[in-house]
Amino acid sequence: MLPLKLLKHYESIHDQFPHMTEENFGRIMLLFHGLNYMGQDSFPDHFTHYELILTVPKLSKLSVLTMLNADSPFKLVDSGEARKHILLYENQFVDYVTDYEQRLFDFRNPDPFYFYVEELNGDLVLKLNPIQLCDFFQNPHGELPCSFCFRNDMVQRFKNVNAKQLVEMITTEEKKKDNYKMLSAIDEISVVTGSYLHDDDYVDEISEMIQGLLPFVKPNIRVVVGSHEGKGTVNFEKLKANGITVFAFPVESLDEVVRKRDMKNRKGAISVEDSLANIRDGLDVFGPEGVIVRLVAGMGDTLDDTFINRIKDIATYSPKGIPFFNINQYMPFTHYHWRLFKTKRPYNLEYMFKFCDTINSMIPVERQIRFKVSP
Repeated sequence: MLPLKLLKHYESIHDQFPHMTEENFGRIMLLFHGLNYMGQDSFPDHFTHYELILTVPKLSKLSVLTMLNADSPFKLVDSGEARKHILLYENQFVDYVTDYEQRLFDFRNPDPFYFYVEELNGDLVLKLNPIQLCDFFQNPHGELPCSFCFRNDMVQRFKNVNAKQLVEMITTEEKKKDNYKMLSAIDEISVVTGSYLHDDDYVDEISEMIQGLLPFVKPNIRVVVGSHEGKGTVNFEKLKANGITVFAFPVESLDEVVRKRDMKNRKGAISVEDSLANIRDGLDVFGPEGVIVRLVAGMGDTLDDTFINRIKDIATYSPKGIPFFNINQYMPFTHYHWRLFKTKRPYNLEYMFKFCDTINSMIPVERQIRFKVSP
């Protein structure tokens, strides 16, 4: 159960948002406010970014990934025991915190083309990051990048590599490192990629990457890819035939105004209707267990009947069932954006509660992936 101050806050809004659970409330509060630990900020300078991950059993069964914020009402203090901290909310005891970790990102370092991540459920995931300078971006003096890209700040970090080069790089490095021991232990391959010039290029390159790596991993592992270049039943069938098991649709926003403002693409804007049609085709090929729909709360979607009806449409496309919804909270990516957030945040707590409540009212809890920090 939530501690008294948080519980009273939750009870005061529950009549207005009846579908939001205590866990939803606790996670949103931590994401919105961040956490004050020794007065630190997640963006102390123009080159450094800290994220933190922690487990607060009374607030959430799963760990929470959030930001350091010296102004947060949530305060973390050392308990005197190794790897154990105490979380306070407005100076009231909340819970003992376990598995606290600060992750440092230095924007001066080149972005890796691949890396390993251990997920909260213990799965080991190989992340591929081949196209870092995506087609959404030209240069800082011409067309600006979309809201999911900070290349305008740190463009020197990013490079591209093609499928053949990436497979050769991974297999060569992994053989030298431990004779493929870690590679053969992974539970999932996930492709984190930008935008290709042509849809066919995307399908061909992703297929070549996966086919090149499958001989070195366990059989029947999960392979997740996602991009705006995923269009049409024919392309989805090609991807599935080449080993892809899950397609994640980066819808982000269901509002045309928001998409035109914050999701610029010089190949032509992808409309909401086109995105919904792609999801329908993806469900036909991969089934509901093989489709993730990603939405980002806080970009500015108007939570009106249009928004509700589009969620309903996605939830009722397939007679086989509902896809998974991955709901993220929009967060700053750079020092510049962080300062803007602290002076003029683009959303408030009530908006986050309503967004969550709206989704919960239509989507079974087992088909939701909990709120987390974007990207």
